[in-house]
Formats: sequence, C-alpha cells, structure tokens
Amino acid sequence: MSVDLRELTLTELFELQANIGGEFQRRGVSRTAGSIQGEVGESLALAVYGGMLPPPGARAYDLNDAQGRLVQVKTRTLPAGVTRVFQFDSLDFDVGPFPTIVETS
Repeated sequence: MSVDLRELTLTELFELQANIGGEFQRRGVSRTAGSIQGEVGESLALAVYGGMLPPPGARAYDLNDAQGRLVQVKTRTLPAGVTRVFQFDSLDFDVGPFPTIVETS
C-alpha cells in the first residue's frame, strides 16, 4: 500500500494518525492510541528488564521491573546524525533507558 501523505490535508493526516494509533492498540502493540514511539520503547524495556507496566497515565515511571526498580523510559525519533538530551520532569525512578529510533531517510 502506498499513500502520498503530501496530498492529504492536515485534518486527513490527524484522522489517519488516530486510526493508525487505534489499530496499534487493537493489535496489542500499544496500550493507548497515543505516541507509538513511546509505547515501543516501553515494550522494549519490558522485554529487557521484565516486570510489569503500570496502568496508562502513571506518573514518574513507565515500568516496575523484575527487581522492583522503577524504570522511566524516554524514547525519541530523530533524523540520522541528530542527537538531543532527554529531560525528565521528575527523578523519582531508579533506571532510565533512552531508546532512540533513528530515521533512515
């Protein structure tokens, strides 16, 4: 399937994004219809650290790992060659992995 996103209006792009987020949620890839990058980062952290994800919307941490530590995951999608520093609103966690998704085009 190929869609030329440049041809879509802003309203159509927002609708498409919402539909894609809903489909990720329906398939179990994402727990919410929000940021898929953040959800993927949390799923990767769960696979690495084990434990349990808190209910969506929990503050200060994204995962309670198998050792009982609070894990705050910060995931970014960046263009190739760009680096940025992550900012935390709170430091009430024990581990802070930083998955980065690098765009290749």
